[in-house]
Amino acid sequence: MLYYDVGAFYFYVLTEQDFNQEGKPLYRIVGYFSKEKGQVETNLACILTLPPYQRRGYGLFLIEFSYELSRREGRIGTPERPLSDLGSVSYTAYWNRALSEELDDFVGEISIAELSKRTNIVASDIVTTFEHNSLVRVSEDQSSVEITKEYAAETAALQLQLRNNDSLRVIPENLRWEPHTSSVVEVAEKRRRTRLFQSAENS
Repeated sequence: MLYYDVGAFYFYVLTEQDFNQEGKPLYRIVGYFSKEKGQVETNLACILTLPPYQRRGYGLFLIEFSYELSRREGRIGTPERPLSDLGSVSYTAYWNRALSEELDDFVGEISIAELSKRTNIVASDIVTTFEHNSLVRVSEDQSSVEITKEYAAETAALQLQLRNNDSLRVIPENLRWEPHTSSVVEVAEKRRRTRLFQSAENS
């Protein structure tokens, strides 16, 4: 049996609305992601889309939502490692989309730090994303990238495609959010209890 103190995490649950025969709303759980409490670098610990709802864009939606929360908190985010194979594919898709939207028609050199600030994506994830794109040149010290005309053209085509499909997107102005007030001491205590549970399981 595995013991784990879930009190150290926030859980964000996504539901899909439907209606019963009487016209009353029903809410079915589609998936969720968890996020560790306190001032930590990661903005997502675990993510799950339930099998009946996979391949509908919900996973990408949850990832985008986690970054919107980071934006509201004024933080740069990255998921907890290691990523699963599916998680790696999903995050790469999100990072590519977010960066292409931010750069749009831009051509020239831009610092990684500036891109990180604009997208709330940690610098190392930006570098990893661009290193696999032959149309973008990452500087040797990984402090900046050179955006080519070819990448700008590719980005324009991608943006047109995104505008013409019905993919799920986070609408920031619809988000009602207030910062949590958990104290650092409270979070530290919950982490300590988690370690105790894990130690008990391993003994």
